[in-house]
Amino acid sequence: HHLTPGGRLFIDIVNPLLVEQTDDTQGLSLERVFTDERSGDYVAVMAANELTAERQLLKITWLFDRSPRHGGQVSRSVVEVGYHYYFPHQVELMLQEAGLELVTMYGSYSEHPYSEESERLLVIAQRPS
Repeated sequence: HHLTPGGRLFIDIVNPLLVEQTDDTQGLSLERVFTDERSGDYVAVMAANELTAERQLLKITWLFDRSPRHGGQVSRSVVEVGYHYYFPHQVELMLQEAGLELVTMYGSYSEHPYSEESERLLVIAQRPS
């Protein structure tokens, strides 16, 4: 309803086939350690994944442990994200139900065609004129 006739919609999501292959670790793994440029603190980033393939849902829990540069108490921040992923045929159906036409699907910002190995699922749709 927000697009004028001929208006376009751009959707940029991670390739759902890659999401579906995420390890269902449910245990913490160290993703990276870095130094905060502003404070000089050391930050360790750990993550745990919980994949529920039948619901197409990936829950990621990140822990950020911040250690002061010159010692002291470690502080922890926790971030949880629920990611519901959609496959190309589902995106096409949702576009049709919204009265939009699929213009194209790309697998990268370089406009390579979408494939199972693509990093992204980039969709351009249009409201009919």
